[in-house]
Amino acid sequence: MRLWSPQVFMLLAGAPLLAQNPIEEAFSRDQITLDLRTRYEWVEDSTNKPEKTANALTTRTLIGFKTGEIEGVGAFIQFANISALGEERYNSTLNGRTSYAVVADPGFSQVAQAYVEWKGLRVGRQVLSIDNQRFIGPGAWSQGVKSITGAVLTNQTWIPRTEFTLGHILRMHTATDQNKELRLEITRAKVRLMEGIHLTGFRYATEDRQAPASSYAHQGLRLDGAWKQFLFEGSVAQQRGYKDSTLTKDRSYRQWLVGYCFSPSLSAKIIRETLEGGFDTPLASLHGFYGWSDRITKTPTNGLIDSYLQVEGKAWGLSGELDYHRFDAEGRSQRYGVEFNAMLSRPFGKHLVGTLKVARYLANPSAPAELSLNKDLYKFWVMTQLKF
Repeated sequence: MRLWSPQVFMLLAGAPLLAQNPIEEAFSRDQITLDLRTRYEWVEDSTNKPEKTANALTTRTLIGFKTGEIEGVGAFIQFANISALGEERYNSTLNGRTSYAVVADPGFSQVAQAYVEWKGLRVGRQVLSIDNQRFIGPGAWSQGVKSITGAVLTNQTWIPRTEFTLGHILRMHTATDQNKELRLEITRAKVRLMEGIHLTGFRYATEDRQAPASSYAHQGLRLDGAWKQFLFEGSVAQQRGYKDSTLTKDRSYRQWLVGYCFSPSLSAKIIRETLEGGFDTPLASLHGFYGWSDRITKTPTNGLIDSYLQVEGKAWGLSGELDYHRFDAEGRSQRYGVEFNAMLSRPFGKHLVGTLKVARYLANPSAPAELSLNKDLYKFWVMTQLKF
């Protein structure tokens, strides 16, 4: 037998290529993603008049690359760039143009996400969204990307009809390109009680490494679901001090929602949130709560009751939403103000969506000056988003 026959040589030469097949196969299933969002925002803020009206034209570009899996392991990396188009006639919070109203979308470039994933475990820098984002969310309305660095495991197989989320977070990256050193421990279990009805228990404990005395833990229960055409949701939570906390106060949170689907294209909801003064959720997606004007960015000293009506509908290829909020103090009989929100969006083909959106906060003149609750605020947006 000839040990170095042409056939043997070709087999040995081809062995490395055969060994590379899983990698080649993984990269053959890779995916490139593009998200281009351009937005014009107009802001008239009566705080500190004659403050100049803001006119902000910004664009956000997200480019991502997702590999195929090798033995169940995959990876994702995403780059972000936020830029102003034209002159910056707004206060981005970092550009020094403090004579203008605030549009908190400063320009910067960053690695938005970079993680590896295996069987529900993600390790690295990632965007995190839990339940309705009331306690932990990505703040997706901001042009900047809010992300966290750590390990998060989501599992739906350990116990039937149960979903677990466990996480250990080391750092948060804000939508304005700031890094916040913290240690966040996530423990969450969601149980399907019956078809369409879920009960979720959670505990989110945050050790603030930059301000240890303000460390806190939120723990509570959330029930949500639908029965026939009715929608319902309820949450209760408690805030406690955590680790070296000396400033965090014991405070409570309550929320309920009832709604009705008149048809697949029309629904209405009534929601009420009650927060005691000092109960704050800085890791949440707050733009979806307290109205779209973002006049209220944290819980006032006297607490907050946000009572609102939300109507959503679809017709003629358009999607719309109307909201009416009434803001009151929780600890005393005091009206902060009311807010009107309206949004209309329409897709153009498979990849492009156009959106018009408006928010108007009307202050009660006798409201406290805290958070400028006694000042009107008016915002208007025109936005296009192209995604592949």
